[in-house]
Amino acid sequence: TGVQTCALPISVMMSSTKSMTGHLLGAAGAIECIVTAKTIEEGYIHRTRGLHESEEELDLDYCKEPYEQEVD
Repeated sequence: TGVQTCALPISVMMSSTKSMTGHLLGAAGAIECIVTAKTIEEGYIHRTRGLHESEEELDLDYCKEPYEQEVD
């Protein structure tokens, strides 16, 4: 099928800018691009505002608090 899987467990932190900006319609892509670039540049992942509990069925690593990590 051409799909490759990784044998190592990988955790990707999930966060949302929509919780802080609301609906931006046409500007959403530009804002997301800026946030992504700044996240990589500064090694800082913003929290998802208003997220206190996540659904048990969803096995995702939600960023509930700001997180800093040096990016290589």
